[in-house]
This record gives sequence, structure tokens and C-alpha cells, in this order.
Amino acid sequence: VYLIVAPLDTGLYPVQRGNYADAESTALDTFTDRENRFTETLYLPSGIPVSDTERERIDRTFDAAEQSIYSRAYNAFSKYSSYLDMETTYDYMILYELFGNYAGAYLTRYLYDPQQDRFFPSVSPDFEYAADNDPNEPLTLDAMEMEGTPYFEALVQSTTFLSGLLERYQFLMKDLLSSRNVASRIEETAASLGNAQLRDWHRWQTVYGDPQYALSSADENPTDSSLPALNRNTYSYEQEITKLGFTISEHGNYLFSGFSDLFREDDMIGCDAPYVRNTL
Repeated sequence: VYLIVAPLDTGLYPVQRGNYADAESTALDTFTDRENRFTETLYLPSGIPVSDTERERIDRTFDAAEQSIYSRAYNAFSKYSSYLDMETTYDYMILYELFGNYAGAYLTRYLYDPQQDRFFPSVSPDFEYAADNDPNEPLTLDAMEMEGTPYFEALVQSTTFLSGLLERYQFLMKDLLSSRNVASRIEETAASLGNAQLRDWHRWQTVYGDPQYALSSADENPTDSSLPALNRNTYSYEQEITKLGFTISEHGNYLFSGFSDLFREDDMIGCDAPYVRNTL
């Protein structure tokens, strides 16, 4: 998951979105923070060596990027791609949507490249509720939520952005994120764990309860011994792996039509459009 999204490189500065900043972290002063748009803030994590000059430059770049992304003026809005690495941004949205990692999207770590004076989203370690693993809310396999998360809520108003997103999605689904490849990776990883599977289930099976996970309308009776793939209350490591593969595959099959449907928003105009939601 980590290697799919973020290229490994040195000389990049991490900027974190979240509520976990300690006293030594440096909060950024950006448009979304001044507007109180999100409860999560942007900050430079502690322990990152950065000069005052570089910190001010990072601050200015993120502020300018956010003012562009959320601008209602076409000339300003259309400049968002000068601040973002677009291919990585597409990959991030696709991957987080594919895994249904919506909670993690509010805890994004961005990597700032001082050579290009732009940044790109990286993956956070928070995949706790991904792939239908939220005990209280089943993942809806034929719906999306990433279009309502920070930055993407505005970027999806751009037909240029959506065209690039669809093109990138089609490319990734041919190989890297294809159902066959994802299933193969899951099987290979599970097989490599060997007896660790048994130890893992022995240690954590009590977390699941009997049952603990809220069921969707597609779930069967959780006491049924032939638990179908959609049942969220699994009773063995093998059933959990089956559910994981099924969830990713079925949700991934929906995404092309889901991304395409974003083109039909009433507030999109021309070849590109500024952010216009929630303005009245």
C-alpha cells in the first residue's frame, strides 16, 4: 500500500494533517485553517530539521495551493495543478477510495518538494477502518466518499481533474490494482505469514465478538457456519481474508461508474470549473 502511492525520496518535508501535534510541532497558517474548514490542522511534525526560511516557504506554498483549490475565480482555481503533483494525487484518491479508507483521508501526510515547490499526498499509517473494518458502519460497495474529503471536495469540480483521474484509474486497473493482482497479493501475503495467521487470530479474535460488527443489508445470519463473503462478523482468519478480497474487488468494480458520475454534477461548467459547493 505504501509503495503504490508515495515515491521514496530524500529531501522532502512531511506536512501532517491531524490533531496529534505536540508542543514542538509547527502549525501552518493556511487558508483552510483560517477558515476553520476542517477540525484537523496542518503542521510540520516535531523532529524535522527545517530552517525558518524553508518553513515560511512551505507555509506560503500550502496557503497558495489551498486558496487556488477553494477559489471561486476560474483563473485562480485553474492553477491548482501547479502546486500538486497530479499523478500522485490521482493515485492517492483512487487507492483510498478503493480501500474505503475515508477516516485516514483526514489524517493525510503530504510531502513537500522544495526543488519543485509543490507537494503531494502520501499515505498515513491509519488504515484501521479501511476495507469495511469499521465496526459501526458497513462500507457501501456501490458508493463513494472520497469526493467529500479535504481538497478532493473541491478538485472533483474540475472536469480536467476528473478526466485525469479516470485515465489514471483505467491504467492502474489494467495491472497494479486489477482484481486478479490484488487477490494474488493478498494470497501471497497470507501464505507468507504461515503459522503467524493462527497466532494473530488467537490474539485478536476476541476483538470481533459474537457479533460485534454492524451488518449491512447484504449480510446473512452471522451464526451461519457457511458465512458468505459479505458477512462482517468473521470466525476465522481464512474468512477474514476472503471478505477482504471480496470487498476490495466489488468496490473496485464500481469505481469507474462512480468516478464517471462525478461529471454529472450540476455545478460543473466548461472545461474546468471553480469550487462552488456550500457557498450560500
